[in-house]
Amino acid sequence: MSFARPAITVLAMGFADDLWATPTVIDLLVGQLVNCQTERRQIQPQQGAIGHMGFFRRKHQHTLWPALADWLEQQLV
Repeated sequence: MSFARPAITVLAMGFADDLWATPTVIDLLVGQLVNCQTERRQIQPQQGAIGHMGFFRRKHQHTLWPALADWLEQQLV
């Protein structure tokens, strides 16, 4: 099964300490986005655990969030 309908740019971020969304799982999911331009980033925790949902914790607002904000801003150009 593929997700052939969407044709957007996708940033797929993974975290080395995420036990659920492993690199293999993320790559399999991204591989189904056949009409999307994808960028894949694998992040190594530098300042404490990130895990599966940790990216959204406020403690990462100055370390992880700016990279995503920069990427989103680039998509508007």
